[in-house]
Amino acid sequence: MLELVLLGTGVVLVVNGWSMLGGSRLPGAIALNLLLGGMDLGFAGYYLATGEGYEAFKLALFGITYAWYGINMWRNVTNHQRLGWYCLLVAVAAVPISLDTFRGGDAWFGSFWMLWSGLWLLFFLIMGLGIERISRFVGRYTLAVSLGTCLVPGTLIASGAWQL
Repeated sequence: MLELVLLGTGVVLVVNGWSMLGGSRLPGAIALNLLLGGMDLGFAGYYLATGEGYEAFKLALFGITYAWYGINMWRNVTNHQRLGWYCLLVAVAAVPISLDTFRGGDAWFGSFWMLWSGLWLLFFLIMGLGIERISRFVGRYTLAVSLGTCLVPGTLIASGAWQL
């Protein structure tokens, strides 16, 4: 399940990062954000039903972000301020998740959570505070995070080259 979530997240981050770099919104971006948001929330529901609330919480952070952004795009919402403030809450929540992951002995995913926290913080700066001048930097950071924490690890895990 982890590799599917990582690969899906990687694809969505590439699409969303590309649009921040001034690229046109790629066809299917709305559907992709909604699909991945729904998938993450569905997996979160599964984890919740099996008594793994912490895993459910972590997936819900991603799922709500993508579903909310997809709904905003679908409805042609141009003011993403509320989503931006949600991103701040997620950025803060991701720090103790990162520290907990490091304490559990997983330096890779501990680092990933810290990078994701930084990404959500940057989304807050753009959407919550309206600091648009950093959009191109955030777009590049989004693409780098997508490759380094999602697409490459997801592919390695799916292929069996990275055993968790």
